[in-house]
Amino acid sequence: MFTKLSVYVRSLILVAVILLGVLLTACVPSESDYPPENKIQVIPDQTPPAAPSQPVPSAPAPTDSPAVPVPAAPEPVSAPTPPLPTANPTSTQAQPTAPAQMDPKVKDLVERAKKKANLGYSFYFTTTDNWELWRDKYFIKGDETKIKLYQVNLYDKKNYFNTVYMNSREKSAVGYCEDPSSTRCVDPNREFKLAYDDFTIKMPMDWINEIETTKAVWIGSEQVDERLSHVVEYPKLGGLRVRVWVDSFSGIPVQVVVYGEDLEDIRERYGFRDLTVSVSSTQVRHQPI
Repeated sequence: MFTKLSVYVRSLILVAVILLGVLLTACVPSESDYPPENKIQVIPDQTPPAAPSQPVPSAPAPTDSPAVPVPAAPEPVSAPTPPLPTANPTSTQAQPTAPAQMDPKVKDLVERAKKKANLGYSFYFTTTDNWELWRDKYFIKGDETKIKLYQVNLYDKKNYFNTVYMNSREKSAVGYCEDPSSTRCVDPNREFKLAYDDFTIKMPMDWINEIETTKAVWIGSEQVDERLSHVVEYPKLGGLRVRVWVDSFSGIPVQVVVYGEDLEDIRERYGFRDLTVSVSSTQVRHQPI
């Protein structure tokens, strides 16, 4: 009886131990029983810091995108720049080259005048105020000019001169009394220092140069002082017009008229009368007596 009881007790104890082991085993969770997030949670805690570290260095990426367009920006700037310089010089140089657009007849007169002027020429100069009175006579040769002044009745014998020599290159002027037979001249070799601007006028070749830089047109031909002259006309600032009568032989102007609305509205008038071509160098320089 006692033996059966002990066997029974031992069986109960064994069963209890087995049950206790089963319970303990069931209560202690295994590693596989953890949820997935609990297993990864430790790893994400270490990887997230590494994740921001990669975007930070990649921050310079914005410089990659602007860096590529920036060099390309000068291309539109350089493209419009070349057309502008090439267009402007062409338009500005087209105006001064008037000879290319000049009337062929006018161009021929201009070229002829330049050739003949090198030989030297002389004339009596008249203006609107003394149109019918031929007073001062001019001799021109290159840069040198001699003026035989009109002799007035009233004069100062000690300071009297009747001839002026000018140099357009040096802008100088001196006077002499060169009439030894006249009682007016005390010392024909005495030199008077004069102001250059007091004796300058617009010479015939100055008018020719003005014609060359304007759109002058051929008007026709007329007789002036019994000489055949060709008439050239061109516009002037202020709504005025200029007509130049050019000697048909030499191409040197013999008359100039500046007028307003019509030919009767004369504003300025210049005459280069008794025009003669061919003047020697001695005629435009003082010869000591």
